[in-house]
Formats: sequence, structure tokens, C-alpha cells
Amino acid sequence: MNRMFDCPHCGVTTAVPEGMYLDSDDCDSCGRNYWETPLIEEEEEMNHTAEDSLIYLDHEVSVLLEAAYEEIHGVSTEHISETKELPEHIQEVVAMLDTARNLIRSEADAHGLTRRAKYSNGIPVHEHYQKPGTEPQADGTTKLVMHDYVTALYPDGFRGHPAFRKENI
Repeated sequence: MNRMFDCPHCGVTTAVPEGMYLDSDDCDSCGRNYWETPLIEEEEEMNHTAEDSLIYLDHEVSVLLEAAYEEIHGVSTEHISETKELPEHIQEVVAMLDTARNLIRSEADAHGLTRRAKYSNGIPVHEHYQKPGTEPQADGTTKLVMHDYVTALYPDGFRGHPAFRKENI
């Protein structure tokens, strides 16, 4: 079983397989020490624009809604609202989720923000990273592997919205 370490600064969870140890006390994502408590001033500082917030919402909400679709259907698909096997009230919920995503995307697009690679402060919109995990093998064992991930960064450069980073402290 993996041990999980949550970084109090950026909220990233690092999985360390049983019998292995962290390579260092510093988070692979933000480089800060896992065991240091973030300063209140760091959490309250905002140095991004309203446009940056819209870019973040556009990317993050799309990911969250796709995850919701997968949970509703148990499988990923792009045209969920056309799925007739779901009960009618769930089809209506999926249509509402589609509308929410389309409204946010349309507002971001109206301001020319949907294709930006960096926020106004130079922080990249997305981060590519690897995280250790396991894959089951045919013989019943598991193999340690590195999984590739892409995530939307908040305009301050950390993963996750500041409101949810406090849960990990």
C-alpha cells in the first residue's frame, strides 16, 4: 500500500510505495519543504488579473465536469447529453453541466483567453508532471510505474485553488 504525503504549500499528493521513502523533504511540484507551515501572508497574496481567473476557471471547470461525466456514466465520452440509457433526470443534469461548461468557455473565448499558454504574470497555465503509481501485472503482482499528468495551475503557480489547499494542512 502507498503512503500519501500532501504538500501544505501547493496541495499536491505524493504517493510513496510501501518500503520506499521520499527522496527528500522537498515537494517535487513546488520545491517547498513538506514539513514547513505556509505563512498566512503567502496564502493571501494575489498577483493575478480577472482574466487570469477566467482562464483558470475555463480549464479547471472543464476537467471537473469531464470527471463528473465519467462518474455519471462510468466511462469517458464527449457526447454524454445524447446518452439515452440514463434516467431522464440524470440526462437533464448532464445537459446542465454541458451548459455550465459552454458558458464559461464562451466567456473565456469572447475575451480571447482560451488559447493562452501563460497567465499575465508569466506563470504557465498548465503543468506536465509525473507521479509514481502501480499497474497490475498478469501474474497478480503490481509493477511500480511513473504516470504522466497534465494539470491546470492556479495563477500563483501552485496546483489547486487556494481555498482547497487549506484542507491539506
